[in-house]
Amino acid sequence: MALARERKGNRTAPEIDAGLVCAGDHAAIVKVLGNLLSNSVKFTPPRGKVRVRALKLHRSILVYVQDNGRGVEREALKRLGAPFEHHAR
Repeated sequence: MALARERKGNRTAPEIDAGLVCAGDHAAIVKVLGNLLSNSVKFTPPRGKVRVRALKLHRSILVYVQDNGRGVEREALKRLGAPFEHHAR
C-alpha cells in the first residue's frame, strides 16, 4: 500500500491514540484494516489524502479510514455490508 500511495503522491495522516492496545484475532484485524486502507488508497485521486484514526472509547476501539476519493454510490450503500458484494467501477 505504501508504494501505491507514494506513486500517486497521496498523503497519509495517521491519528492513533498513544498506548492503544487491541486484543482479538490478529489475522482478522490485519485483514480488515488492510482492506480498508487498500481501498482507500486505490480510490483516492493523485495527491489526495488518506486519514486513519484509532481511539479508545470505553472498552472498544474505534477505527476510521477517511479519504477524499469519489465514495460509494448512493444506491450501493444499502448493500455495502452484505456478504460477497463487490462493486467495480
